[in-house]
Amino acid sequence: MTSKIKLNQDEVVNLMLHVPREKIDRVLKLLPKMKSPTIRKIAGENWFNVLTFCGKIDSRRLIPKLKGLGCEALIEFPGIKLTP
Repeated sequence: MTSKIKLNQDEVVNLMLHVPREKIDRVLKLLPKMKSPTIRKIAGENWFNVLTFCGKIDSRRLIPKLKGLGCEALIEFPGIKLTP
């Protein structure tokens, strides 16, 4: 998904997930290009924690693909406030 989209705050959700080190590049290419995600290495593990936001409709398509790439601990939560 390389399209940039404008969303209002009611259409946005946050996604947090754990990504295996060997899949991080593939996962980042899959995420919407609204802004760079926050990526943190999980201490003592070969995993990364990724936090990003996307449209509600996009999340429904993304979650099964992310699980298919081996991502774990996927959490979707509402966007509280989106400011331009």
